[in-house]
Amino acid sequence: MATTTEIVPTKKTWKRPGIIWPFILMVWPAVSLILAILLYAIIALVFSTTQQPTSGGEADLFDEESTNPVRVTLKILHFIVGAGAVALGPISFIVGLVLLIVNLNKK
Repeated sequence: MATTTEIVPTKKTWKRPGIIWPFILMVWPAVSLILAILLYAIIALVFSTTQQPTSGGEADLFDEESTNPVRVTLKILHFIVGAGAVALGPISFIVGLVLLIVNLNKK
């Protein structure tokens, strides 16, 4: 007796591991830049100074407000996120695009 085996076609989706990483590499610069803008808005909203300017002598012009360690830490984090998005973003996008093209042409 001859037995026949049925071949079930597999469904190709974009969720293959070879395609997910290029998309992540291409999208993260825009997401981190948006995150940096939101972080800037939150820092400006939470730590905004509502002090009225004082009329005084020359010493008031150079009087700095006391530095809040949380604000300084958040500003450093904001700089790192923004600088990373700008500096590494184009490189990451190009690498992701090349990987995507290579993976899509691979059959």
